[in-house]
Amino acid sequence: MVDYRGFAARGDEVGTLGPHADGTGAGWGWSGGGGACRMNEAEELATDGRHLKIARPWRSIHGGSRRLASGGTVTRFVTAPAAADRQQASLPPGHPAIIGATTLFPKSVVDAADTPRLLVSGHNSAKLGRVVLKGPWRGMPIFLLTLVERETCPATCGLWAECFGNAMPLARRHRYSPELVARLEEELRAKSIEHRRTGFVVRLHNLGDFPDAGYAKRWLHWMAQMPQIHAFGYTAHRASTEVGRIINTAGAMFPDRWAIRFSVPPDDDPQPRQATTIWRQAEGPNVPEGIVCPAQTHKTAACATCGLCWAPAAASKRIVFIGHGMRRRHA
Repeated sequence: MVDYRGFAARGDEVGTLGPHADGTGAGWGWSGGGGACRMNEAEELATDGRHLKIARPWRSIHGGSRRLASGGTVTRFVTAPAAADRQQASLPPGHPAIIGATTLFPKSVVDAADTPRLLVSGHNSAKLGRVVLKGPWRGMPIFLLTLVERETCPATCGLWAECFGNAMPLARRHRYSPELVARLEEELRAKSIEHRRTGFVVRLHNLGDFPDAGYAKRWLHWMAQMPQIHAFGYTAHRASTEVGRIINTAGAMFPDRWAIRFSVPPDDDPQPRQATTIWRQAEGPNVPEGIVCPAQTHKTAACATCGLCWAPAAASKRIVFIGHGMRRRHA
């Protein structure tokens, strides 16, 4: 039996445990955070009443959200646990999305002129969160920018076939174009005015990558022109490439506001500002490859409650992600 008592003091997720309303009258269900799910037999709690108010630790609950003890939610949605199954997450070599270097979901791609916004609140991402809650960026709202995976990524990406975009059919992807760059600058300037006192965070990129050196240089320009911008994310470009050198230049010029990490194979020699992916369940919070993402091991809820990837103290550390993606192969 799982004892959930005591978690509320840590500000973890709060919900209600009661008889499962599935028509069978059997079992118990968890409701809270805007969704519900049936609990496993091992998670059932004995109670003399019809319902028991409990606090559940941060974890994945399909259809729900991650809720703060103080009210409101960190994210609208939650993620499934990392699968750590590379074969299951991969597209086959001859798949049209692999051959065509594009997304598995072409109908999700829109032009800049047809989207309501490019910068979307992190509240809509299970992995990000609405606003940073700890660290030097505390109080800053988070926004994400989604491009088209593979179309904007270097062909040398080590996760070309396993991209977690393969499991994101509902993501609104934005087609890279001069119009997108112009629209993005407009939105960044508007956000800089709106959040001139606190600053704001942009996740680069929720899907996709820096398409070319010209785009990377625009970010260098925007960082210089708008001190409210704080950016973090990951790139498959190597540090030795032209794009990689621009990314490193931005990091040197704006070390407190630019935290783009280079995604590298796990057996690469560790360097500052790196991230990598392993295809096994982590043995603990630290593995030989580096520090495991705390959100993936349920030590925290999301980027908003973590901040490790942009924390100055972790700049020299490699962040390790557990491989994840679709659970079954697409045709």
